[in-house]
Parts: sequence; C-alpha cells; structure tokens
Amino acid sequence: MPNVHELPGDSASNAEVGIAPHDTHGQVVAVLDLDSPIEGCFDEEDARGLGLAGHAIGRAVDLTRPALA
Repeated sequence: MPNVHELPGDSASNAEVGIAPHDTHGQVVAVLDLDSPIEGCFDEEDARGLGLAGHAIGRAVDLTRPALA
C-alpha cells in the first residue's frame, strides 16, 4: 500500500502488506494484514512470501473441511 494514511485505522502504521487467502472454490477464508511503523518496510519479496503463506492457508482449510456431498 503506497500511502497507508489513506486508510482508516492505526495512524502509527507507515507500511502495510495484506492478502485475502481463498480456498480452491474461490471463497475467501482469511485476511492477513501486516502493518509496520517503518515506512517502506515491506517489499515485493515480503508480498510474495505472504502470498505463499496465504496459499498454504487456503489449502489447509480445504484439507480440514469435510468433503462436500
């Protein structure tokens, strides 16, 4: 997020990266939102890593749900 001060919330945040992991059906299963008081704290590598974590979360949700009939 280039300018986190455009969003409502914690005014101490100067950097943010977030994703919304989804299951294999496309349903959002969580929201991961990291904030930092350090401006420019997150980069593309952080976003990629968070994306991988989100994918793993979505997959774990699929594996723990009972099979749909």
